[in-house]
Amino acid sequence: MKNEFYILSKTYTNYAIAVQEEQPFIVEECPVCGAIFDKRIEEKYKMHFEGKKVGDYYFAPICNIVSEKMLQLLKDNEITGFREKEIECTGWYDRKGNELPIDFSGFREIEITGRTGKLLNLEGKEVENCPHCHALKDEGLRSVEGLSVGEEWDGSDMFYFRNWSGVTIVTSKVKELLESNKMKNVDFIKLSEYEEIW
Repeated sequence: MKNEFYILSKTYTNYAIAVQEEQPFIVEECPVCGAIFDKRIEEKYKMHFEGKKVGDYYFAPICNIVSEKMLQLLKDNEITGFREKEIECTGWYDRKGNELPIDFSGFREIEITGRTGKLLNLEGKEVENCPHCHALKDEGLRSVEGLSVGEEWDGSDMFYFRNWSGVTIVTSKVKELLESNKMKNVDFIKLSEYEEIW
């Protein structure tokens, strides 16, 4: 049976959002294309939540955050390709900045450790990228109608492309697991049907 892959996304409805707070980063710039790469220095990601509706999945810049329930579900079903990390959450607030009595102690970061090669179109050819750092070129991503995973995939259930990090790709096993257990604030885009919307 052929593997199906999906982009794990949040629903963009009225769920609370995870907001990154100021923290030290190492910033590197590609000398050829000028792409900027941020790398966290601190082990714990510093953030807070804004909004009243609680979900199970959040994405803040370079950080996937999950509820205790979702994390346990992934562990119980032996989902591969991530490791658990603590976060430094400074509070949960409404949109006006008032603190809310919501327990955030069970939320954790899942650092995606699974990997595959460079981003490919449906024909298995590399999406246009920088020859030096392999950062994707906007025009290359805009022109694709469907993406695919090549032979360099390490077999993990959750993974990043080598040059599309921050975009979490999951197998159909993960999609079905999260959907059947009604995880909140979780959405999926089928990788083979992906189109850049501008």
